[in-house]
Amino acid sequence: GSPNQRPARNLFRTSPARMNGADAFLTLRLLRGAGVTIAATNHKEPLMIIGYAAGAYDLFHYGHLEILRKAKENCDYLIAGVVHDDVLEVTKGRRPVIPIEERAAIVSHIDYVDEVHIETTPDKLETWKQKPFNVFFKGDDWKGTEKGLALEERFAEVGVEVHYFPYTEHTSSTKLRKVVDLLEAEHDLRAEMHRFAELLGDREYSEAIIAS
Repeated sequence: GSPNQRPARNLFRTSPARMNGADAFLTLRLLRGAGVTIAATNHKEPLMIIGYAAGAYDLFHYGHLEILRKAKENCDYLIAGVVHDDVLEVTKGRRPVIPIEERAAIVSHIDYVDEVHIETTPDKLETWKQKPFNVFFKGDDWKGTEKGLALEERFAEVGVEVHYFPYTEHTSSTKLRKVVDLLEAEHDLRAEMHRFAELLGDREYSEAIIAS
């Protein structure tokens, strides 16, 4: 199996001999798409809720952990979509601090996550075709917006519900990225001042910069 996928486990609540949740959902969708009738059983089983939580998960922090925890509380099987560096560069205008391989590895070790999917397209419907799910988790900063409503409409056509979570303001990768940028800028400035002092032959000034 995929190195990002955990061993299959009993995900159906009422029957032990079942395939894992993602494979079951995909198989049923393919059978129905081919016109195969699924016979009803004598007892009803609850629908397997396969959730999908997408994100960059760059500079992983408590806010990310909370998103995944809340997502897992609202589904049976959680797929975490980790967005590829190239896609982030196109959609956000810059590459992440942590490369995709490391971000995917970090997220795969979170207990709430059953499977990691590396997103190579910004189109969420295309992602759904690659890795089927029936609930899509999103921060509520999209709720009621034009892009949020468009996302809901597109997903509704394929039977996917958009579930919103309160946006976490306390900690964000954007804030952490700014701190990293400031530290890097300070380091670069000190290096330039040190080089400039050496060019001028001012040893005392150079040593003062290093000491500060």
